[in-house]
Amino acid sequence: MLEIRFYSVLDPSSVTDSVTAFASRVDQLLSAYQQAAGGKINLTGIDSRSRLNPNGARADGVQAFNLDKGEACYLGVALAFKGRKETLPYLSPEWEQAVEPDLTRAIIRLIEGPRPAATAALAPLEINTNAVKEVKALIPNLGTVSVEEGTRILRAAALKDFAAAAKEMETQVKEAERRVTQAQNGDRHRPTSRPETPAAGSDRANREAQGDRGQVTGPD
Repeated sequence: MLEIRFYSVLDPSSVTDSVTAFASRVDQLLSAYQQAAGGKINLTGIDSRSRLNPNGARADGVQAFNLDKGEACYLGVALAFKGRKETLPYLSPEWEQAVEPDLTRAIIRLIEGPRPAATAALAPLEINTNAVKEVKALIPNLGTVSVEEGTRILRAAALKDFAAAAKEMETQVKEAERRVTQAQNGDRHRPTSRPETPAAGSDRANREAQGDRGQVTGPD
């Protein structure tokens, strides 16, 4: 299951109303992801009432801000899946339009796992070109679609990819468990080899044969 921790620890005396409203919209976005994922996302909200341990936020890579104005504030997202982690360390209203694409890319990176070095080293121009192609493929009539509708289409596509990847991983885990169980059952039912037991009387026959070979026959 994908774990998402949303840090929204804001000091009312040092943050503006626009930041508070922005944090609420991010919370709604994450809740929409959780609902659309069908039980594959566990969302935890951490706010000013949660008695935040700063060490936990730092361990997740979330940055503190407004330290010079009052209590430390945190507004970021930490994601974890199968031992891998991604973090959006500091969310700002000025970059609100980038939150959803960044979140979607972080989820995809977690599900797909590390990519080969050759793929990771693609030039920014090539990456941007690929992104444009993907958007045009999902939204052919890009010029006539509103921002809200385009966002909904891209979100649905990202969640579909996430669900497919999660299902494939679940299938692989079940197959591995089945093979382990099959191997264990095979070892349990395999007959153990026993040392061969000499036939009855063979020891006496051997001794008699050795005695005959030891006799010396004299002249008649």
